[in-house]
Amino acid sequence: MESWLLLISLFCLFATNECSTLKFWQITDQHYDWDYKHQSEPILGSCRFFEGEAGYFGDFNCDIPWRTVESAVKEMAKIAPDVDFIINSGDSFPHAYGNAADKLHTIKNINDLIRQYFPNVPIFYSPGNHDFEPNHSCKPGPNFWLTEMSKIIFDLLNPDQMKTFLKGGYYSQVISGLRIVIMNTVLYYPDNKYTKKLSGDISNQFQWISSELDSAYANNEMVLLVGHVPPGFSERFDEIDFHKHFNEPFLRTLEEHPHKDLIIAQVYGHLHSDSFRLSNNVGALLLSPSLSGWKNYHSSLGVPNNPGMARLFYYDTKEKTLKKYKQYYTDLATSNKNMNLKWQLLYDTSKEPFYMQDLTLQSFQNLYYQIENNDKIFEQYYLFNTVNYKTDECDSECKNMQLCAIKHLHVNEYEFCRKKVNNHRRKFWQITDQHYDWDYKYQSEPILGRCRDGNGEAGYFGDYNCDITWETVESAVKEMAKIAPDVDFIIDSGDSVPHVKLTATDKLQAIKNFHDLIRKYFPNVPIFYSPGNHDFEPNHSCQPGPNFWLTEMSKIIFDLLNPDQMKTFLKGGYYSQVISGLRIVIMNTVLYYHNNKYTTKISGDISNQFQWISSELDSAYANNEMVLLVGHVPPGFSERFGEINFHKHFNEPFLRTLEEHPHKDLIIAQVYGHLHSDSFRLSNNVGALLLSPSLSGWKNYHSPLGVPNNPGMARLFYYDTKEKTLKKYKQYYTDLATSNKNMNLKWQLLYDTSKEPFYMQDLTLQSLQNLYYQIENNDKIFEQYYLFNTVNYKTDECDSECKNMQLCAIKHLYEHEFETCRY
Repeated sequence: MESWLLLISLFCLFATNECSTLKFWQITDQHYDWDYKHQSEPILGSCRFFEGEAGYFGDFNCDIPWRTVESAVKEMAKIAPDVDFIINSGDSFPHAYGNAADKLHTIKNINDLIRQYFPNVPIFYSPGNHDFEPNHSCKPGPNFWLTEMSKIIFDLLNPDQMKTFLKGGYYSQVISGLRIVIMNTVLYYPDNKYTKKLSGDISNQFQWISSELDSAYANNEMVLLVGHVPPGFSERFDEIDFHKHFNEPFLRTLEEHPHKDLIIAQVYGHLHSDSFRLSNNVGALLLSPSLSGWKNYHSSLGVPNNPGMARLFYYDTKEKTLKKYKQYYTDLATSNKNMNLKWQLLYDTSKEPFYMQDLTLQSFQNLYYQIENNDKIFEQYYLFNTVNYKTDECDSECKNMQLCAIKHLHVNEYEFCRKKVNNHRRKFWQITDQHYDWDYKYQSEPILGRCRDGNGEAGYFGDYNCDITWETVESAVKEMAKIAPDVDFIIDSGDSVPHVKLTATDKLQAIKNFHDLIRKYFPNVPIFYSPGNHDFEPNHSCQPGPNFWLTEMSKIIFDLLNPDQMKTFLKGGYYSQVISGLRIVIMNTVLYYHNNKYTTKISGDISNQFQWISSELDSAYANNEMVLLVGHVPPGFSERFGEINFHKHFNEPFLRTLEEHPHKDLIIAQVYGHLHSDSFRLSNNVGALLLSPSLSGWKNYHSPLGVPNNPGMARLFYYDTKEKTLKKYKQYYTDLATSNKNMNLKWQLLYDTSKEPFYMQDLTLQSLQNLYYQIENNDKIFEQYYLFNTVNYKTDECDSECKNMQLCAIKHLYEHEFETCRY
């Protein structure tokens, strides 16, 4: 025995690096799908059904089969079986919904597999957001999930560790002078609905992390922080990874601790990409890529990655430094093609192309400098970011997002970094059909579309059978200013007045009140007003100008109009303005409204508006501008009532004015209101028509087909002046019944066109055509569209007749086409 000890001592004397090196594996985001079917059809992120082209070892549109997971762990044991510990940083479960038993069994299968190939190696598990049910939703403990997870990893936990794990899903272990601090960062994840409204130190994890750093100092140890979700922002999606109210306290817990220099690094998973983050004077954050190659289909920015098998770290216990890691992977397409799963080294941080001396914060700051300033190094980093999966070239916008995410974890710093180069990203609000009733009476009786008299059940903020209160309108505008005060302009697409007969003085005062309200909350933002059919008296009845109504309206918006604009507004209620290369063409489509009695028998180009629109397109072409058309009443047909919106003799000339113009491709979109519903229309080779829902939730009692809608607060558009493209919009609303019940008016996001369920890349005609195809052929997408059509107000099921009317109205704006489609 003594001779063996002597040999070991001599070996350590002459091979110091080997004896002082501690090695450990990190594997993360396996997302294995036990129902994966080879040669199935990838649908909504899974390969389980129908015949298709899903590969044998996985598919970029899906998660991976068990055979790929087992092969990865087997390869880890072949490359480095003698590691000191293994980190599993969470997300064993696939990107699908499952029950508790399925999820827990999946986590156990992964841990049992690792134990099979590494029988005597400690495994440290940090829960992932998909390891809970519902997804992302981890509550502060003790709770069912933490209790059941503890049973899977029970042999790792002593009584003290079990206590903290049951409390919050966190624990620590010391190995060879390295304190491994396993955190549960799912508590802070932005999609965790249970902690959205919680604040402070939930589960006392911040305090516990501080005490772990204190203990490490007292015992002369270094610290490795481990979690699933990292703080800061995604370098691909421009989104924060923690709830904002937890991001700053978490970072400060580390950055302000007197022993923060003991942190050698922080290792995370979750984002599926290979990247890193620089925290202020704290060990760098190392983000390991996923074993699953799944493409995030929930976002238009989602890209796949090759499976990142695992990451092998080297820690020098003598120098107390993390020296390097080796990242392994497989080229999934090649492995599938050859029916041979080949794992290989992607890169070694100590070698080409990065040549890092170690993994200290200083070394990563040096790497950041190279990535920022050396195009070749950035290109290599960006290729590794997707684990050698080749994507489109990373343009300046893409690179800025990567760099800002790496360097700036605090919200204010990140937003400032992004804003510096985002001068080509513009925003504007659209608000429409407010129909506020200043004589609305709470608990009155809804009669003929108004709530002014009697005793009844009219809600505090509005009623589905009536218009809404001034308080609701002011609350909406105030919320707009809270969400996005820095917009370039605001579109008011008309109909401020309620659905009742009023005097001219009352109507003009209603319009003025609303514009004064917008000016109050947006004092320096231009407002572009397109008259609504209820803004005239009698309702709907706008005559060609000059006339009393256009003259009086011009006085309300006079500060917006220069002499040329005033001239066209007085002539027909239309005008234009150019902002940042975007020509905003404000039309008066009430002239063509089918209930406008003054224009029933007039034909031709009344007020010369068609000619003016053509000249605006010519001017845009001459000045290298794009065009946004704005109106109140849209052309085509109502998707709820099947009625034409324009007089028939104006509908086709209007459409032809746009569709036959040589510069029609300059039109990025057309935005309208009037119908109160949320929908869109496809015009022939012209920017799509986007129909914004009303702020009023009024049910049209004039028609048996009338249904209410929840108040659509406003719509926030995003326009890219560099790409000359309308990128997306966010629609906000309130659930009126809930707001009335709780006596609390809560505005919230209804949907974002770039995210679930539509995942639109932009708002081009092509993207809206793709959306139409989904709505037509995918029942789930249609159901979601139909629910949004009434702003999340649940109506009767839309039968085949109802669906046909919706689809025909979207696709066919000409009368003969619509009627052929319908009948």
